[in-house]
Amino acid sequence: MKTIAFGFLCGVLLLQGMQELPALLWCWLLPVGAVVMYFLPHQHGKYVRGLYAHGIVAAAAGFLWALLFAHAHLMPGLDRSLEGSDLKLTGAIASIPVKNERATRFLFDINSIMDHPGLPVPKRVNLNWYEQAPNDLRPGQRWQLTARLKRPWGFSNPGGFDYEAWLFRNGIQATGYVRDSDSNVLLKHSRFARPLAQIRQKIADDIRLHGGEQNHGVLAALTVGERDALETRQWDLLLATGTNHLLAISGLHIGMIAGMAYFLILQLWRLSANLCLRYSAQRAAAIAAILAGFLYAALAGFSVPTQRAIIMLTVFMLATVIGRTQRPAHSLWLALLIVLVWDPLAVLSAGFWLSFVAVAILLMVFTGRPHRPTGWRSWGRIQWILAIGLIPLTLIFFSRVSLVMPVANLVAVPWVGFVILPLALLGTVLLSIGLNAGEHILALASHALNVLWYFLDTLAMLPYAQWFHAPPLWTLLPAVLGVALLLSPRGWPARWLGWILFIPLLNARP
Repeated sequence: MKTIAFGFLCGVLLLQGMQELPALLWCWLLPVGAVVMYFLPHQHGKYVRGLYAHGIVAAAAGFLWALLFAHAHLMPGLDRSLEGSDLKLTGAIASIPVKNERATRFLFDINSIMDHPGLPVPKRVNLNWYEQAPNDLRPGQRWQLTARLKRPWGFSNPGGFDYEAWLFRNGIQATGYVRDSDSNVLLKHSRFARPLAQIRQKIADDIRLHGGEQNHGVLAALTVGERDALETRQWDLLLATGTNHLLAISGLHIGMIAGMAYFLILQLWRLSANLCLRYSAQRAAAIAAILAGFLYAALAGFSVPTQRAIIMLTVFMLATVIGRTQRPAHSLWLALLIVLVWDPLAVLSAGFWLSFVAVAILLMVFTGRPHRPTGWRSWGRIQWILAIGLIPLTLIFFSRVSLVMPVANLVAVPWVGFVILPLALLGTVLLSIGLNAGEHILALASHALNVLWYFLDTLAMLPYAQWFHAPPLWTLLPAVLGVALLLSPRGWPARWLGWILFIPLLNARP
């Protein structure tokens, strides 16, 4: 599994690094690769020019699968002749509209361009409505809009945010804005169109009304994954303390919710002898954990990070459900392969690398080690291990690293996971069924957030709380070797040399 997953990953990366997309015709080789893989011998040690034959075929399959996926994402795209001209579009709102001082922004799935029926139609576009935007825009509404569109593009500043890659990864084939026109008409509004998005918007609206003036954006991010209402000051504080991952519903939050469901069902199931005789408590708890993770991912609209987290959770829990003992490393490689098959564009996301590398580091440090610490000592050690292990990727992706991150996460992760998040979810559930107690519980969650802000603000004001540095990409390799050396088992010779391998990462200037 390790050889196949690693080869598939290399093939996907090879395609993403190309300057031009090869022709779609090459994808016909995918079935050939599947047949070759089936008939290859499965014994280890069979090499083809120094590499496993399975790895070579898997790399070719990863390349071709990513190629097929890329063509599907880019086609049909926006015709060049349509850029800059007014277009009469019909389609449906596909996301929760986000309002700010300047405009209302939303995703729009186009059905047709009425005044150019013969030209290709982009499937999904990102629209801004700057003037006289209706206040009652809802997901699922079918509109006729006059808009101007342009193909996706972004600036290429080194170290800056790659907006064009973000659009590509999210399947957005054009951007534009709605023109002020009498032809902007609501065609149809159905309560049953995109019901999940409508439920999420209802929850976000309730939180905005009852979640506190300063903290409603944070609570909306924790419950439905909408981070657009976050204040700039709050986001800067989270970045400075390395806790910004707490407001992105992904592996950490889904793992917490799944873990709570697992241990709750495990204890309740064990109270009944009849239930235990019919079905083991561990299997029932694993199924409950998967269901809880799916429900929470649904609240986040099954965003790309939550899809990745659900796949990883399901792979690890299914081993318990089917009663099969499986090495954690094998489960991690299997989860990697499934994620890449589900979404080859995941490699363009920093979250993909950070999540898999974090799990791999923890498995390397804690699996098979005797005399492991427990309780708070174990939790503190995890934070320091992740802080050291993720420094190379953090600097490469974000050009900054928080030096107070271990201390901040030591407190913030359990505070958010076991206090703020349960209160926010419970409050929104009670409000959704019409109970006023939800307002008071959301108020408690807001007060708990104020405590967190005070703690993080204290850390962020310390001298040298964060360090800005944009290292060249080549420095990643020696730094990764340094991490592996530093996190080696106790007694490994010359572990301190790992710090020397960090020198290029910390000092090289682009």
